[in-house]
Amino acid sequence: LIITYTTTAFSIVVSDTTGNVKKARQLNCARFPWILNCGDPCHQLNLMAKDVIVGSKKHPKIKPFADIMSAISSITAYFSHSNYGQFWLRQELQKETDQCGIESAGATQFSSFSTNAKSVQRCLEPMKRAY
Repeated sequence: LIITYTTTAFSIVVSDTTGNVKKARQLNCARFPWILNCGDPCHQLNLMAKDVIVGSKKHPKIKPFADIMSAISSITAYFSHSNYGQFWLRQELQKETDQCGIESAGATQFSSFSTNAKSVQRCLEPMKRAY
């Protein structure tokens, strides 16, 4: 593919880190030394975010991040399980120009927590009015 277009048009190769793809990246970068080898930056960034907020066996969690994450997760859990909370939040959101509710963090995409946190922040004033 690289030779089909022109080798000088490429500056970086990005892909996942499975064995055969990783080897292909290495071979391309050895043959064309100006091309940078970048293995799965999205996954690596996701892992770093997880280490910072949740921690791992190797790296302890950073408490201020973990505390915020715990609070946001608790708020999200409450509104996702409480019909009463959902009803009153919807009532208050009708008064807002942005009527989007709370978006849950995805089960497999850890970095979707930022979307969850922004949605809780966006709904804070309606939540305060509801309670």
